[in-house]
Amino acid sequence: MALKDRIWASPLSRLLLPLSWVYRLGGKLRAALVRPQRIKTPVICVGNAVVGGAGKTPVALALAELLKTQGHQPALVYKGYKRTNHETLRVDPARHTLADVGDEPLMAAAFVPTFVAKTRLRAAQAAADSGADLLILDDGLQNPTLIKDLTFLVVDAQYGFGNGRVLPAGSLRMTPKDALHRVDAVILLGNGPAPTTPKPVFRAHLVSLLPEALKGKPLVAFAGIGRPEKFFQGLGHAGATLVDTLSFPDHHTYTPEDIALLTRCTPEGAIRVTTGKDAVRLPPQFATPIPALLVWEDAEGVADFLSGWWRGESVAMTLPLY
Repeated sequence: MALKDRIWASPLSRLLLPLSWVYRLGGKLRAALVRPQRIKTPVICVGNAVVGGAGKTPVALALAELLKTQGHQPALVYKGYKRTNHETLRVDPARHTLADVGDEPLMAAAFVPTFVAKTRLRAAQAAADSGADLLILDDGLQNPTLIKDLTFLVVDAQYGFGNGRVLPAGSLRMTPKDALHRVDAVILLGNGPAPTTPKPVFRAHLVSLLPEALKGKPLVAFAGIGRPEKFFQGLGHAGATLVDTLSFPDHHTYTPEDIALLTRCTPEGAIRVTTGKDAVRLPPQFATPIPALLVWEDAEGVADFLSGWWRGESVAMTLPLY
């Protein structure tokens, strides 16, 4: 368990509550000082309330695929975490590097037109100018600069809202009440209790697509995502034989020392496997990326919800809170 997780599970969490109030106040002040802007193309936001990954990117890609089957031309919009190139770019996996665009955009661009810019507003405008008729904002629930037309809250069913406290006393970037008030529907990933809300809740599952050739082979799995244990569990459910697992922080930049460590931890005859998001941060062929497929429990219900919203028959928008 990481240090921050041990703190959030300990009595020290209560002592940090005053700092949580400061964090929330800072968010409210930021929202009050920013005038959100609307662009000509509708924006769908896929966000979460917790720090780190709840599964936003797989959800964003799955929604894009559903929208494409309905005849739309969606594009994904990012700032590009940790990238050093601040240009506005349409991501090209054959030409751009991790430093150019960031890990998630580099991975997503293989499936959906993807844009990055210094701000989400600029990226959204570039995507709209490209001819996309719907924009999907991967993350950005807490960002007040861009008006969203439809917002989904992604919740990891096993983790939920953690200890229910906002940073630094807990893992939340906003309270569950504020998050649920701000969104139009919830997408619940995995098995676990659904949050109490009158808004639609759609459940889905991430399924690891372990190749048949790797089943029964000794595997060393590693990941630098929000909750690496989800990746390891998914591999186990897919029939993987894991001889070792290693966890790294979300968006981790792999150093030569990390590569050496992973090499040492791989016994002779074992195969290294990782996530698609991690693979773009590693030397080519260093590890086999294992794709994950998002499977809806009610794909037709999600499609109907999107169709109804597009026709103006869906939910009433809520007021933004922090």
